[in-house]
Amino acid sequence: MTRTPIISAIGIAFTLTLLLGGCGQPVATPTTEADPSGPVQDRIQRVENGLIAVTAEGGLELGNPKTLAERMEHYGVPGVSIAVINDYQLEWAKGYGVLEAGGDERVTPDSLFNAGSIAKPVSAAAALALVEQDLLDLDQDVNDKLVSWQVPDNEYTTEEKVTLRRLLSHSAGLTDGFPMRSSSDPEFEWWTASEGEAPDVTIQQLLEAQPPADDGSPTRVTQVPGTAYQYSNFGYGVVQLLMTDVTHQPFSELVQETVLGPVGMPSSTFEQPLPEELRDRATTEHYVNGQPFEGKRHHYPILAPAGLWTTPSDLARFAVEIMRARAGESDLLLSQEMAGEMLTPQVEVRESFLSDSYGLGFDLAGEGQEFRLMHTGGTWGSTCMLWVHPETGQGAVIMTNSASGEGAIRFEILLSIAAEYGWPLALLPFETIDLVVVAAANLFNLVMAAIFLTRPKGWKRFERVAGLVLVGMAVPLGAAVILNALGKRGWWVVVLPLPLILHCIVELLLDYILKLDFRKTRLLGPYLALFYLGQMGLIGYAFIVEPVYGFATLATYFLCLGATRYAHAKGVG
Repeated sequence: MTRTPIISAIGIAFTLTLLLGGCGQPVATPTTEADPSGPVQDRIQRVENGLIAVTAEGGLELGNPKTLAERMEHYGVPGVSIAVINDYQLEWAKGYGVLEAGGDERVTPDSLFNAGSIAKPVSAAAALALVEQDLLDLDQDVNDKLVSWQVPDNEYTTEEKVTLRRLLSHSAGLTDGFPMRSSSDPEFEWWTASEGEAPDVTIQQLLEAQPPADDGSPTRVTQVPGTAYQYSNFGYGVVQLLMTDVTHQPFSELVQETVLGPVGMPSSTFEQPLPEELRDRATTEHYVNGQPFEGKRHHYPILAPAGLWTTPSDLARFAVEIMRARAGESDLLLSQEMAGEMLTPQVEVRESFLSDSYGLGFDLAGEGQEFRLMHTGGTWGSTCMLWVHPETGQGAVIMTNSASGEGAIRFEILLSIAAEYGWPLALLPFETIDLVVVAAANLFNLVMAAIFLTRPKGWKRFERVAGLVLVGMAVPLGAAVILNALGKRGWWVVVLPLPLILHCIVELLLDYILKLDFRKTRLLGPYLALFYLGQMGLIGYAFIVEPVYGFATLATYFLCLGATRYAHAKGVG
């Protein structure tokens, strides 16, 4: 239920992992659902042996891929479970390590983990199912149907109201009365219950900060609803109350009927305490210092935001069903229209390396083939991640039974999976590739302008210097084109630099390899056409990235053009 810090180097990590191969020793004694032989097993081994370590500063240990076993030992993570989605189906699931540090019970694909905030998209799907049953309305004031508690009106709710849509997208303006904590911060003593127990604190007590939950402040609307993203665990607590008020059912039964049952998630539950038949398969949670939780696992008083115990395989089935519903291939869970609504950006998310916006329960980012939905989860004793590319039918769910390392191992595993399966991820952060292209274009224009304006004596010397500068420009442009193509980005980032690259190839071939004086032949026309077309392409590229970059590139181009005319007037070139 805590929000774990984002690894700042995640974008760069995608770049380099996809370019590096794996090596190392197989992970010891894992358990798997996959066929132990054949291509799938080969892929599993490459994933296990291809992790790139993320340093404490957010950097990468390059050139030395690690094994999963090595990274689990490094972080002190007792147990990990992974499920991989490929071609819109669960391709393999595998468990690593043990249920509890010092024990000998192995983690299997059927071992249950605390899903943390990944409970939110599951709860959101249940709420949307009630919308389709006409029991709830996405855009109605929730106070119209809330019975057990009411959102207090104030100056922020005069014109805009708290609605289900805004609660599910963290844009309702609610501020949790208890400050967000990381997994390394102390727990609220009254917050959790141990194995076999259910919390005594009610949602209403939490929302009003009433004893024993009186070391916070009441949950209130602190900004105009619908105007900005503000992550709120207790906002999902309000969603839970709303759902139980209109159905008169316990939340766990309601989600079982609307989501877990229809999708086929037999190892998932919101029941607290865990049912006996699932308890023996559940992992023990471990604090950030590696010590197991004395009560084995956490149970929270609010279920919708963080009360789900599940397996990666079950969450993978949920993700596949969301993708199939969006594509109109299934209505077991939601209609195509409602699934599309769930995955439509509702509010912008700023200053996040992982998402651009938030939908109805999911973090969202990217466009086209790169479009992805995801959610992280973190508690005082577990970390996890769900990451899916709906356009390609790929994804993964990673769960651990430890808060050690703030869940960094999730990202290392994710990078290895992305590399093996060729996920449609930009190989470099968007700005990095594009800044390389724009910088190369402007540097070229400035250097060429300097050469023309200084008017070096001797045509051969001038020709040699200008040619070398031109050919040198092809290196960063070519690298950017290749990376953009491999990353399956938009067509323009691949096509626009190509004319100038072709011009550079012609320069290299004719001037430096064949040593032809082609400027007095019919080849001069196509040569110059490629040059000017290439310049226009780079100017267009720069404008699409950022208008100010476009104007800068246009300015240096005119400077270069003017210097060329000046040199011609002086009889230099």
